[in-house]
Amino acid sequence: MKPFFQVAGRVNIFLIAIALMISACSESNSQNARVSPLASVSQTIGEATEITIQYSRPGVKGRTIWGDLVKYGDVWRTGANEATAISFSQDVVVAGQALPAGRYSFHTIPGKDSWTLIFNKK
Repeated sequence: MKPFFQVAGRVNIFLIAIALMISACSESNSQNARVSPLASVSQTIGEATEITIQYSRPGVKGRTIWGDLVKYGDVWRTGANEATAISFSQDVVVAGQALPAGRYSFHTIPGKDSWTLIFNKK
């Protein structure tokens, strides 16, 4: 049987090696971090309808967004990176239109006075 200090020493070296590998992975991931990070929000409406939205948060960064970066009258993916996704656990009505339960990509057409909402079935 090995003395306790030899076994404990090997365990400590192993734990230190694991910690160094995790640290190195974390550092490489932080360098590849998205400028517009992913986010998600869920909300239960009424007593049973759950709505979940997954999106990338765009940053203004001193830019003029509406009418410049995102042109009025053009289809916009409504977020940064990839299109925003929205899901409904039950059938819903949006702006007077029935929308079956499910997952959709969400786009908009921005306008100066009003916006058009577009739900594409995924």
